[in-house]
Amino acid sequence: MGILAGIGVLLPFPFYYLLWTYPQSWVNLCGKGRDPSKVMALVSHFIKLIQFVSLFSVSSFSWPPPLYFWPLFAFGQFLNF
Repeated sequence: MGILAGIGVLLPFPFYYLLWTYPQSWVNLCGKGRDPSKVMALVSHFIKLIQFVSLFSVSSFSWPPPLYFWPLFAFGQFLNF
């Protein structure tokens, strides 16, 4: 299960690499009459769902969270600005 979770977490990287490196191939793959941006958004959301399920399949929860959670959480929120 850990290998599948690792694949699920790493899945966006090759997708975005191919998308940025070969954009015309993506447009050709989508075909005429379909907006490549909307298709990319749908695929990206699906990959994000796979990432979410992969992470939660191997994680465990504890309450209260460990003390190192709060500074890491605050730093992550700082990076969002």
